[in-house]
Amino acid sequence: MLTAASSRKTHGAVGTFDVSLPRTGEPGVECRTGRANGNYALVFVFNNSVVSGNASVTGGVGSVSGSPIFEDNTMTVNLTALADVEQITVTLSGVIDEFSQVLPSTPVSMNVLIGDVNGNRLVNGTDVALVKSQVGQAVTGSNFREDVNANGSLTSTDAALTKSHVGDGLP
Repeated sequence: MLTAASSRKTHGAVGTFDVSLPRTGEPGVECRTGRANGNYALVFVFNNSVVSGNASVTGGVGSVSGSPIFEDNTMTVNLTALADVEQITVTLSGVIDEFSQVLPSTPVSMNVLIGDVNGNRLVNGTDVALVKSQVGQAVTGSNFREDVNANGSLTSTDAALTKSHVGDGLP
């Protein structure tokens, strides 16, 4: 059974940080840029070790890049060409665990909205102020969302990037 899902980004040498993608209710908001190619990685956690399976983009713009990566009870799916200001759905299918059990096909959705650091589905002055308040601070598990370009530094570039998306929102 799928127990958790997240969007994972490496923030330079600082490390990796995950945005949780709830299984029910409103999808989580990925506020960090996918850089020029719209690249993201989704990490799926299962209650048992998983050995194989597939993933496909079944909603939104983008595609799976390469084969999923399996390690113990996690399955990592790399995505490319994701668009900003969209909801994307990735459907897992044919996932087989260590006991040869085939898990049912499972869709997981994520909202992509660059600069929406507070995750309210709208980029506005509050997001810009949150990023500006962290400029010069070390990137931590508490403020990684403000590192919008995910380079491991909180700088005025993050504030400018957020400001450039003010007015963007999801329905």
